Amino acid sequence: MLRKTLLLILALIWCASPLMADGALIQFLAAGLPSLSSTVISGGQVYAYAAGTTTPKAIYTTNALTTAHPQPARLDTNGRLLAYGEGLYKFVIKDVASTTIFTVDNVEARSIQGIFDDPTDPFGDTLTQTTLATTNLTATIATIDSLSAPVGASIASLTIGGTPIIGVGTGTAATHAVNKAQLDAAILAYSPTSYSITNAMIASQSVNPRLLDLDYAKFHRVATFTLTTASLWTDVEWDTTVVSETSGISLISPTTIQLVDAAHYKITGCTRPRWTGDASTVALVASRIVYSTDGGSTWDEARCLQAISGREHRENEVGTLPYHGSISVPANAQVKLQVQVSNVSMLLAGWPGFDNPVAASIDIQAAGYYNP
Repeated sequence: MLRKTLLLILALIWCASPLMADGALIQFLAAGLPSLSSTVISGGQVYAYAAGTTTPKAIYTTNALTTAHPQPARLDTNGRLLAYGEGLYKFVIKDVASTTIFTVDNVEARSIQGIFDDPTDPFGDTLTQTTLATTNLTATIATIDSLSAPVGASIASLTIGGTPIIGVGTGTAATHAVNKAQLDAAILAYSPTSYSITNAMIASQSVNPRLLDLDYAKFHRVATFTLTTASLWTDVEWDTTVVSETSGISLISPTTIQLVDAAHYKITGCTRPRWTGDASTVALVASRIVYSTDGGSTWDEARCLQAISGREHRENEVGTLPYHGSISVPANAQVKLQVQVSNVSMLLAGWPGFDNPVAASIDIQAAGYYNP
Protein backbone atom coordinates (compact mmCIF):
# COMPACT_ATOMS: atom_id res chain seq x y z
CA MET A 1 0.00 0.00 0.00
CA LEU A 2 2.90 2.39 0.83
CA ARG A 3 4.54 1.57 -2.50
CA LYS A 4 1.36 2.34 -4.41
CA THR A 5 0.95 5.64 -2.56
CA LEU A 6 4.49 6.71 -3.45
CA LEU A 7 3.87 5.78 -7.07
CA LEU A 8 0.78 7.97 -7.12
CA ILE A 9 2.76 10.91 -5.72
CA LEU A 10 5.45 10.43 -8.36
CA ALA A 11 2.76 10.25 -11.02
CA LEU A 12 1.32 13.59 -9.95
CA ILE A 13 4.76 15.20 -10.09
CA TRP A 14 5.40 13.65 -13.51
CA CYS A 15 2.05 14.78 -14.86
CA ALA A 16 2.81 18.33 -13.76
CA SER A 17 5.91 18.46 -16.03
CA PRO A 18 5.58 19.94 -19.56
CA LEU A 19 6.30 16.65 -21.29
CA MET A 20 4.94 13.41 -19.99
CA ALA A 21 7.32 10.47 -20.56
CA ASP A 22 6.02 7.49 -22.46
CA GLY A 23 8.95 5.06 -22.14
CA ALA A 24 11.34 4.05 -19.38
CA LEU A 25 15.15 4.22 -19.46
CA ILE A 26 16.74 0.75 -19.52
CA GLN A 27 19.05 1.29 -16.59
CA PHE A 28 21.62 -1.48 -16.97
CA LEU A 29 22.41 -0.47 -20.57
CA ALA A 30 22.88 3.15 -19.57
CA ALA A 31 25.24 2.22 -16.73
CA GLY A 32 27.88 0.60 -18.95
CA LEU A 33 28.36 -3.13 -19.51
CA PRO A 34 31.51 -4.94 -18.34
CA SER A 35 32.84 -8.10 -19.94
CA LEU A 36 33.66 -11.24 -17.98
CA SER A 37 37.16 -9.82 -17.49
CA SER A 38 35.62 -6.69 -15.92
CA THR A 39 36.55 -4.48 -18.88
CA VAL A 40 33.88 -2.49 -20.67
CA ILE A 41 32.36 -4.02 -23.79
CA SER A 42 33.44 -1.20 -26.09
CA GLY A 43 31.44 -1.20 -29.32
CA GLY A 44 29.49 -4.28 -28.26
CA GLN A 45 26.16 -5.33 -29.76
CA VAL A 46 22.76 -5.35 -28.04
CA TYR A 47 20.02 -7.61 -29.36
CA ALA A 48 16.56 -6.91 -27.90
CA TYR A 49 13.76 -9.47 -27.90
CA ALA A 50 10.36 -9.94 -26.26
CA ALA A 51 10.88 -11.65 -22.90
CA GLY A 52 11.28 -15.42 -23.11
CA THR A 53 11.39 -15.42 -26.94
CA THR A 54 13.62 -14.76 -29.93
CA THR A 55 11.11 -12.29 -31.36
CA PRO A 56 12.79 -8.91 -31.87
CA LYS A 57 11.34 -6.10 -29.77
CA ALA A 58 12.24 -2.48 -30.42
CA ILE A 59 14.16 -0.27 -28.05
CA TYR A 60 14.17 3.47 -28.70
CA THR A 61 16.52 6.45 -28.75
CA THR A 62 14.22 8.65 -26.61
CA ASN A 63 11.47 8.23 -24.07
CA ALA A 64 8.95 9.31 -26.69
CA LEU A 65 9.41 5.83 -28.23
CA THR A 66 9.29 7.22 -31.80
CA THR A 67 12.73 6.34 -33.20
CA ALA A 68 13.96 2.79 -32.77
CA HIS A 69 17.56 1.73 -32.36
CA PRO A 70 18.84 -0.63 -35.07
CA GLN A 71 18.87 -4.34 -34.35
CA PRO A 72 21.49 -4.90 -33.03
CA ALA A 73 22.13 -1.58 -31.30
CA ARG A 74 25.73 -0.55 -30.62
CA LEU A 75 27.35 0.19 -27.25
CA ASP A 76 29.63 3.24 -27.13
CA THR A 77 33.33 3.10 -26.24
CA ASN A 78 32.38 3.02 -22.55
CA GLY A 79 30.03 0.07 -23.05
CA ARG A 80 26.92 2.22 -22.65
CA LEU A 81 23.68 2.65 -24.59
CA LEU A 82 20.90 5.12 -23.94
CA ALA A 83 17.79 3.13 -24.78
CA TYR A 84 14.16 3.35 -23.78
CA GLY A 85 11.39 0.80 -23.87
CA GLU A 86 8.14 -0.40 -22.34
CA GLY A 87 7.33 -3.85 -20.99
CA LEU A 88 9.44 -7.01 -20.58
CA TYR A 89 12.57 -7.73 -22.63
CA LYS A 90 15.25 -10.32 -23.20
CA PHE A 91 18.70 -8.92 -24.05
CA VAL A 92 21.60 -10.76 -25.69
CA ILE A 93 24.90 -8.89 -25.36
CA LYS A 94 27.75 -9.66 -27.81
CA ASP A 95 31.18 -8.16 -28.35
CA VAL A 96 32.41 -6.59 -31.60
CA ALA A 97 33.35 -10.07 -32.86
CA SER A 98 29.71 -11.23 -32.37
CA THR A 99 30.69 -13.50 -29.48
CA THR A 100 27.87 -13.73 -26.94
CA ILE A 101 29.00 -12.29 -23.59
CA PHE A 102 25.77 -12.85 -21.63
CA THR A 103 22.00 -13.06 -21.93
CA VAL A 104 19.53 -11.50 -19.51
CA ASP A 105 15.79 -12.19 -19.59
CA ASN A 106 12.61 -10.65 -18.10
CA VAL A 107 14.07 -7.16 -17.84
CA GLU A 108 11.24 -4.75 -17.11
CA ALA A 109 11.12 -1.29 -18.63
CA ARG A 110 8.24 0.41 -16.85
CA SER A 111 7.21 4.02 -17.17
CA ILE A 112 4.80 5.65 -14.74
CA GLN A 113 2.25 5.81 -17.53
CA GLY A 114 2.71 2.07 -17.97
CA ILE A 115 1.96 1.55 -14.31
CA PHE A 116 -1.34 3.42 -14.67
CA ASP A 117 -2.24 1.59 -17.86
CA ASP A 118 -1.65 -1.82 -16.21
CA PRO A 119 -4.85 -2.92 -14.43
CA THR A 120 -2.98 -5.55 -12.42
CA ASP A 121 -2.80 -4.82 -8.69
CA PRO A 122 0.91 -4.96 -7.75
CA PHE A 123 -0.06 -6.69 -4.51
CA GLY A 124 -2.23 -9.31 -6.21
CA ASP A 125 -5.91 -9.92 -5.48
CA THR A 126 -5.35 -10.08 -1.71
CA LEU A 127 -3.18 -7.90 0.53
CA THR A 128 -2.41 -9.58 3.85
CA GLN A 129 -1.23 -7.16 6.52
CA THR A 130 -0.31 -8.27 10.06
CA THR A 131 -0.61 -4.78 11.53
CA LEU A 132 -2.24 -1.83 9.75
CA ALA A 133 -2.53 1.59 11.39
CA THR A 134 -4.49 4.04 9.29
CA THR A 135 -6.41 7.26 9.74
CA ASN A 136 -8.66 6.60 6.76
CA LEU A 137 -9.27 3.15 5.29
CA THR A 138 -11.64 2.56 2.39
CA ALA A 139 -12.19 -1.04 1.34
CA THR A 140 -14.97 -2.78 -0.58
CA ILE A 141 -14.22 -6.04 1.21
CA ALA A 142 -11.84 -6.39 4.16
CA THR A 143 -11.25 -9.39 6.41
CA ILE A 144 -10.03 -8.17 9.80
CA ASP A 145 -9.35 -10.52 12.73
CA SER A 146 -9.41 -7.73 15.30
CA LEU A 147 -10.90 -4.24 14.87
CA SER A 148 -10.35 -1.30 17.20
CA ALA A 149 -11.81 2.07 16.25
CA PRO A 150 -11.70 5.40 18.13
CA VAL A 151 -14.81 7.29 19.19
CA GLY A 152 -16.32 8.99 16.16
CA ALA A 153 -15.05 6.44 13.64
CA SER A 154 -17.41 5.87 10.72
CA ILE A 155 -17.91 2.32 9.43
CA ALA A 156 -20.39 1.99 6.58
CA SER A 157 -20.88 -1.76 7.02
CA LEU A 158 -19.40 -4.49 9.14
CA THR A 159 -19.58 -8.28 8.92
CA ILE A 160 -18.64 -10.44 11.90
CA GLY A 161 -18.30 -14.17 11.39
CA GLY A 162 -20.45 -13.94 8.27
CA THR A 163 -23.13 -11.95 10.14
CA PRO A 164 -23.81 -8.46 8.69
CA ILE A 165 -24.06 -5.68 11.28
CA ILE A 166 -26.26 -2.85 9.97
CA GLY A 167 -26.29 0.87 10.68
CA VAL A 168 -22.90 0.81 12.42
CA GLY A 169 -22.28 4.54 12.14
CA THR A 170 -25.89 5.78 12.34
CA GLY A 171 -27.62 3.02 14.26
CA THR A 172 -31.08 3.39 15.78
CA ALA A 173 -32.83 1.37 18.46
CA ALA A 174 -34.43 -0.73 15.71
CA THR A 175 -31.15 -1.51 13.93
CA HIS A 176 -29.46 -2.27 17.25
CA ALA A 177 -32.21 -4.79 17.99
CA VAL A 178 -31.60 -6.46 14.63
CA ASN A 179 -27.86 -6.53 15.31
CA LYS A 180 -28.42 -8.12 18.71
CA ALA A 181 -30.52 -10.87 17.18
CA GLN A 182 -27.90 -11.49 14.51
CA LEU A 183 -25.09 -11.62 17.05
CA ASP A 184 -27.14 -13.98 19.22
CA ALA A 185 -27.42 -16.28 16.22
CA ALA A 186 -23.68 -16.00 15.57
CA ILE A 187 -22.92 -16.83 19.21
CA LEU A 188 -25.27 -19.79 19.04
CA ALA A 189 -23.22 -21.21 16.15
CA TYR A 190 -20.13 -21.36 18.39
CA SER A 191 -19.36 -24.88 19.58
CA PRO A 192 -17.28 -25.12 22.78
CA THR A 193 -15.32 -28.32 23.34
CA SER A 194 -17.56 -29.44 26.20
CA TYR A 195 -20.81 -29.19 24.26
CA SER A 196 -21.58 -29.04 20.57
CA ILE A 197 -24.63 -27.18 19.26
CA THR A 198 -25.80 -28.34 15.86
CA ASN A 199 -28.31 -26.96 13.37
CA ALA A 200 -30.32 -30.15 13.76
CA MET A 201 -30.66 -29.53 17.50
CA ILE A 202 -31.84 -25.96 16.85
CA ALA A 203 -34.36 -27.16 14.26
CA SER A 204 -35.80 -29.68 16.72
CA GLN A 205 -35.81 -27.08 19.52
CA SER A 206 -33.34 -29.17 21.46
CA VAL A 207 -31.52 -25.86 21.75
CA ASN A 208 -33.50 -22.67 22.08
CA PRO A 209 -32.59 -20.37 19.15
CA ARG A 210 -33.19 -17.34 21.39
CA LEU A 211 -30.36 -18.45 23.70
CA LEU A 212 -33.08 -19.13 26.30
CA ASP A 213 -33.55 -15.36 26.54
CA LEU A 214 -33.10 -15.85 30.30
CA ASP A 215 -36.64 -17.14 30.91
CA TYR A 216 -37.68 -16.82 34.55
CA ALA A 217 -40.80 -16.72 36.72
CA LYS A 218 -42.02 -16.39 40.30
CA PHE A 219 -45.45 -17.40 41.62
CA HIS A 220 -46.96 -17.28 45.13
CA ARG A 221 -49.83 -18.85 47.00
CA VAL A 222 -50.84 -16.01 49.31
CA ALA A 223 -54.15 -17.37 50.58
CA THR A 224 -54.22 -20.21 53.13
CA PHE A 225 -54.19 -23.59 51.38
CA THR A 226 -56.23 -26.31 53.07
CA LEU A 227 -55.90 -30.00 52.23
CA THR A 228 -59.06 -32.05 52.52
CA THR A 229 -57.61 -35.55 52.18
CA ALA A 230 -54.66 -37.02 54.08
CA SER A 231 -51.92 -39.11 52.41
CA LEU A 232 -52.83 -37.86 48.93
CA TRP A 233 -50.73 -35.67 46.65
CA THR A 234 -52.58 -32.41 46.05
CA ASP A 235 -51.73 -29.73 43.46
CA VAL A 236 -50.95 -26.31 44.95
CA GLU A 237 -53.02 -23.55 43.36
CA TRP A 238 -51.13 -20.31 42.67
CA ASP A 239 -52.98 -17.05 43.13
CA THR A 240 -50.25 -14.45 42.53
CA THR A 241 -47.81 -13.89 39.64
CA VAL A 242 -44.85 -11.61 40.37
CA VAL A 243 -45.00 -9.80 37.03
CA SER A 244 -41.70 -7.93 37.48
CA GLU A 245 -39.92 -11.27 37.94
CA THR A 246 -41.66 -13.28 35.21
CA SER A 247 -40.72 -13.55 31.53
CA GLY A 248 -41.17 -16.39 29.04
CA ILE A 249 -42.88 -18.69 31.58
CA SER A 250 -46.60 -18.62 32.33
CA LEU A 251 -49.48 -20.14 34.29
CA ILE A 252 -51.84 -22.02 32.00
CA SER A 253 -54.11 -23.03 34.90
CA PRO A 254 -54.17 -22.24 38.64
CA THR A 255 -51.95 -25.28 39.27
CA THR A 256 -49.90 -25.67 36.06
CA ILE A 257 -46.84 -23.71 34.92
CA GLN A 258 -45.72 -23.95 31.29
CA LEU A 259 -42.03 -23.72 30.32
CA VAL A 260 -42.01 -22.47 26.72
CA ASP A 261 -38.36 -23.12 25.91
CA ALA A 262 -36.38 -26.34 25.85
CA ALA A 263 -33.83 -25.74 28.60
CA HIS A 264 -32.24 -26.76 31.87
CA TYR A 265 -34.18 -25.02 34.67
CA LYS A 266 -33.26 -24.27 38.28
CA ILE A 267 -36.29 -24.47 40.58
CA THR A 268 -36.39 -23.23 44.16
CA GLY A 269 -39.18 -22.42 46.58
CA CYS A 270 -40.83 -23.27 49.86
CA THR A 271 -44.06 -24.14 51.59
CA ARG A 272 -45.16 -22.74 54.97
CA PRO A 273 -46.78 -25.58 56.97
CA ARG A 274 -48.98 -24.56 59.95
CA TRP A 275 -50.18 -27.13 62.48
CA THR A 276 -53.73 -26.44 63.66
CA GLY A 277 -54.34 -29.69 65.56
CA ASP A 278 -53.65 -30.81 69.12
CA ALA A 279 -50.24 -30.33 70.67
CA SER A 280 -47.81 -33.25 70.82
CA THR A 281 -49.29 -34.80 67.69
CA VAL A 282 -46.93 -36.40 65.19
CA ALA A 283 -47.69 -35.28 61.64
CA LEU A 284 -45.91 -35.39 58.30
CA VAL A 285 -45.82 -32.81 55.51
CA ALA A 286 -44.09 -33.34 52.16
CA SER A 287 -43.73 -31.49 48.87
CA ARG A 288 -42.49 -32.40 45.42
CA ILE A 289 -42.19 -31.00 41.89
CA VAL A 290 -43.74 -33.03 39.08
CA TYR A 291 -43.38 -32.30 35.36
CA SER A 292 -44.99 -33.41 32.11
CA THR A 293 -43.50 -33.44 28.60
CA ASP A 294 -46.65 -34.68 26.84
CA GLY A 295 -49.12 -31.90 27.53
CA GLY A 296 -50.17 -33.18 30.97
CA SER A 297 -51.09 -36.74 30.02
CA THR A 298 -48.41 -38.20 32.29
CA TRP A 299 -46.35 -36.72 35.11
CA ASP A 300 -42.88 -37.52 36.42
CA GLU A 301 -41.50 -36.72 39.85
CA ALA A 302 -38.24 -34.71 39.99
CA ARG A 303 -36.04 -36.64 42.43
CA CYS A 304 -33.94 -33.64 43.48
CA LEU A 305 -37.01 -31.50 44.22
CA GLN A 306 -38.46 -33.51 47.12
CA ALA A 307 -38.86 -32.17 50.66
CA ILE A 308 -40.33 -33.77 53.80
CA SER A 309 -40.72 -33.13 57.52
CA GLY A 310 -42.34 -35.50 60.02
CA ARG A 311 -42.30 -34.97 63.79
CA GLU A 312 -44.31 -34.08 66.87
CA HIS A 313 -45.81 -30.60 66.66
CA ARG A 314 -46.69 -27.92 69.16
CA GLU A 315 -50.02 -26.13 69.15
CA ASN A 316 -50.26 -23.52 66.32
CA GLU A 317 -46.70 -24.27 65.22
CA VAL A 318 -45.53 -22.68 61.92
CA GLY A 319 -42.48 -23.48 59.84
CA THR A 320 -40.81 -23.38 56.43
CA LEU A 321 -40.17 -26.41 54.20
CA PRO A 322 -37.77 -25.36 51.38
CA TYR A 323 -37.00 -27.23 48.18
CA HIS A 324 -34.44 -26.66 45.43
CA GLY A 325 -33.13 -28.58 42.43
CA SER A 326 -33.32 -28.65 38.64
CA ILE A 327 -34.97 -30.29 35.65
CA SER A 328 -33.94 -30.52 31.99
CA VAL A 329 -36.97 -30.56 29.70
CA PRO A 330 -37.98 -30.02 26.05
CA ALA A 331 -40.10 -27.11 24.88
CA ASN A 332 -43.60 -26.61 26.36
CA ALA A 333 -43.04 -28.82 29.38
CA GLN A 334 -45.44 -28.34 32.32
CA VAL A 335 -44.62 -28.13 36.04
CA LYS A 336 -46.65 -28.48 39.26
CA LEU A 337 -45.95 -28.24 42.98
CA GLN A 338 -47.72 -30.93 44.99
CA VAL A 339 -48.03 -31.37 48.75
CA GLN A 340 -49.13 -34.27 50.95
CA VAL A 341 -49.95 -34.38 54.67
CA SER A 342 -50.58 -37.25 57.03
CA ASN A 343 -53.18 -35.21 58.94
CA VAL A 344 -55.52 -32.59 57.46
CA SER A 345 -54.92 -30.41 60.50
CA MET A 346 -51.70 -29.51 58.70
CA LEU A 347 -52.29 -26.71 56.19
CA LEU A 348 -50.22 -24.13 54.33
CA ALA A 349 -50.48 -20.55 55.55
CA GLY A 350 -48.39 -17.42 55.73
CA TRP A 351 -47.13 -16.27 59.12
CA PRO A 352 -48.97 -13.06 60.08
CA GLY A 353 -45.82 -11.58 61.56
CA PHE A 354 -44.51 -10.94 58.02
CA ASP A 355 -45.54 -7.82 56.10
CA ASN A 356 -46.26 -9.93 53.01
CA PRO A 357 -46.95 -13.48 54.18
CA VAL A 358 -47.23 -16.35 51.68
CA ALA A 359 -48.33 -19.97 52.04
CA ALA A 360 -46.08 -21.25 49.23
CA SER A 361 -43.68 -19.90 46.60
CA ILE A 362 -41.89 -21.14 43.49
CA ASP A 363 -39.00 -19.52 41.58
CA ILE A 364 -37.96 -20.87 38.15
CA GLN A 365 -34.84 -19.80 36.19
CA ALA A 366 -33.61 -21.02 32.80
CA ALA A 367 -29.98 -21.90 33.53
CA GLY A 368 -28.64 -23.73 30.47
CA TYR A 369 -29.28 -25.67 27.29
CA TYR A 370 -31.50 -28.73 27.20
CA ASN A 371 -29.37 -31.81 26.58
CA PRO A 372 -31.74 -34.67 25.68
